[in-house]
Amino acid sequence: MYPRYRIWHPIDHIAVSYAWRRPDGTIGPGAKIHIREAFGGNPEYCVDIITTIEKLDETGFVHAPYHLGVRLARLEYAFTPVAGGTLYENSITFGPDTPLLRSLFNKLVRPRVYPDGKARAWLKHNVEEVGNFEFFLPELYAGEADS
Repeated sequence: MYPRYRIWHPIDHIAVSYAWRRPDGTIGPGAKIHIREAFGGNPEYCVDIITTIEKLDETGFVHAPYHLGVRLARLEYAFTPVAGGTLYENSITFGPDTPLLRSLFNKLVRPRVYPDGKARAWLKHNVEEVGNFEFFLPELYAGEADS
């Protein structure tokens, strides 16, 4: 038995857990996830963050980490049914909602928190983890659908 999160990316994924569930005990918008990863297995490219779920349904997943009330990033994943499967699209936006603040954030903060090497490692990580879906997701889905 292996944690699903580790199967998704055996090198980079360290652990994921729920840091806070909604008042009724469920997971969805408002809940918080604790994510720990090391892109490329490199400890210098470690991510250890608590992020807030903004959307979670059949059409997609959106989450955003905040620090002192300021959004650090927003990660969006969209799932669209297509012939023969699902189209999976994702994006990351660094910085706050306001364009001026985002511009300042990306000029002053992002290079320190997410230097170019780490950002490139994240892109590679994303390609690898999405490419790994075909090797475990159909069997996992079939097992869950039978339950």
